[in-house]
Amino acid sequence: MAKKRRTGKGEGEGVAHLKVRLGPSSFYRTIVARGVPKSDASSAIATATETDRRERTVVLAGVPAGASVDGLKSAFSAFGAVEGCVIHKDRSKGTAIVVFERVKSRDAVLSERAERASLCLGDEDGPRREGAFGLLLDYRRERPGNAVLLQRANDYIEHREAEEDAERRAREAAAAGDGWTVVTTRKGARHKNQDGTGVNLGAVSKVKAEANRKEAFLHQGFYHFQRREQRRNEILELQDKFKEDKRRIAELRGKRKFNPYHQL
Repeated sequence: MAKKRRTGKGEGEGVAHLKVRLGPSSFYRTIVARGVPKSDASSAIATATETDRRERTVVLAGVPAGASVDGLKSAFSAFGAVEGCVIHKDRSKGTAIVVFERVKSRDAVLSERAERASLCLGDEDGPRREGAFGLLLDYRRERPGNAVLLQRANDYIEHREAEEDAERRAREAAAAGDGWTVVTTRKGARHKNQDGTGVNLGAVSKVKAEANRKEAFLHQGFYHFQRREQRRNEILELQDKFKEDKRRIAELRGKRKFNPYHQL
């Protein structure tokens, strides 16, 4: 990582490389923060106000095209109060200027400690990014993560089950209003988790039973090699039975031919 450096062109000039990202994206990129050198004191144009503003200004290069002024202000306010921020009207250039209220805040941006930090520039602003980077941002935005997807699935299942219960109660009430006695039997009532959230355990048990049935079906000889091994085992078992029968027949024949008086 590049370290803060100072040149001899002007006092107060420095460079720092900062890690930034846009909104929900986990993709980090590097922007270059550079201090503005002081103007020559002998110049007639230079004024005390301009010199003070230069000492509090940081020039940024490599700013993402989707960054906004509010996002930059919010991110760099971690180093100190921000007086103003301007992004180049041609966003493809990726340059911006941040002016702090105090010089100490500018120095904090150009310090080595700032290079070890990471900044979030807020949500993407302006038109959608094109190219591979835009596709990557869209992909990560549409896939928030397993925890969020699981929560969405649980909410949908709970909402659907509530609708089914309401429809069932309406049918029972309509049948009871016509003079019928409604008798309901519920086998294996489904229960939720102990904290009252999550998918019903009945649905999980059904899925588990279906998986066990498929597994048992596969073990019964679904694949060709399983049927071949099954036939081979049957043949070996028949051969063992045949050998056992031959041995028993030989024993019976030996007993029948035995004569205890033959040697006398």
